[in-house]
Amino acid sequence: MPRFMTKKELLENKYVIDKNYHEQMSMVDLSHLENELEFYQRCHAVTANILKMHEQEYINNIQQGQTSPQQNVHILFVAHAPNLETCTRKLCGGKFRPDTLPHVIRNVDFLTMTVIEKTDNNCEKWIFRRSSFYGDEF
Repeated sequence: MPRFMTKKELLENKYVIDKNYHEQMSMVDLSHLENELEFYQRCHAVTANILKMHEQEYINNIQQGQTSPQQNVHILFVAHAPNLETCTRKLCGGKFRPDTLPHVIRNVDFLTMTVIEKTDNNCEKWIFRRSSFYGDEF
């Protein structure tokens, strides 16, 4: 497991960070070896948790009159190639495919991106708006 900089080290090196940030998973949770299915499950759980957190923040802002329901919320995830697959597959109605994950990620070009959008505010289904990764195979 790589050694990550502490919040104190980041601040000392002039990184602008949220001092109140709370990680989604602890280093202890990440330190065990996992198979492909467990990787899918972990990535999906973290993604769903981040989305839920921002959805609640959005609802609170509407209730406090700080934003309107018509205003869109955009969340940017920056991650490595496998996460295009593992963070979006279940959200968009697909099933995890741990047996083909190594093949799928070998075919991801550098700087590939995927855009997904929630279909409406009352459901959990997401759709692909732009994908330079999935092509017709989804």
